[in-house]
Amino acid sequence: MGKIISLVSCKGGLGKSTIAINLAEYLRNNKKEVLLVDADTLNPSINFYLGLNELNVYLQDVLENKAHFSDSIVKTKTGLMVSLSSGNSSKGDFSETLGDMKNFADYIIVNAPSGMSKHLLDCIDVSDDFLLVTDAEEVSINNSKSILFESKKLKKEPLGILVNKVLKTKNELSDFEISERLNYPVIFKVPFDKKVKFSHNLNSSAIITYPKSKFSKKLSEAGLFFLEKYS
Repeated sequence: MGKIISLVSCKGGLGKSTIAINLAEYLRNNKKEVLLVDADTLNPSINFYLGLNELNVYLQDVLENKAHFSDSIVKTKTGLMVSLSSGNSSKGDFSETLGDMKNFADYIIVNAPSGMSKHLLDCIDVSDDFLLVTDAEEVSINNSKSILFESKKLKKEPLGILVNKVLKTKNELSDFEISERLNYPVIFKVPFDKKVKFSHNLNSSAIITYPKSKFSKKLSEAGLFFLEKYS
């Protein structure tokens, strides 16, 4: 039975989509069947990062019962399976759609909608695990509290916090400060790395295109964590 892992964040611009792409590629590169789902139907970005546009079937079509989820799946040049959003919001049932995907692959990596919404909570509710993605800025940490508050109502708690785009500046909160404010541990720290943008320009993932980059090395730790957790 596959495992659904959702990546969530309080707002856009924190690198959640990039983390989702690279985590999925790491798992695929380690001989796992992986389906990457861009559930951010309002502001999708994975299609642009991977150079996959003008598809025949999008996730919205599945949510609106116009197609089966398998019809929305395409493969990237590396062989990663993806189901992408078109940029039009949808009123469909995320829980049902993602639940139907559960047995399709070893891992279903979900790029959840940014910010608080019913669709975000649906993603959390149907997931086996979820990670809170944030940067180390105070405003992002404070805004993340609402997601954790609502997830508790669903009796769902994150595995922990992934702090992305770490620059080690004086404006950033420490691991201790982040954990203290959110009441969950920082389990992964991923540095800011220009190689990430370079990989986007190549319609690829950093972990494939720049495997020795600082970003890729740290992101591999997260991938290994999930391989070992579900081995």
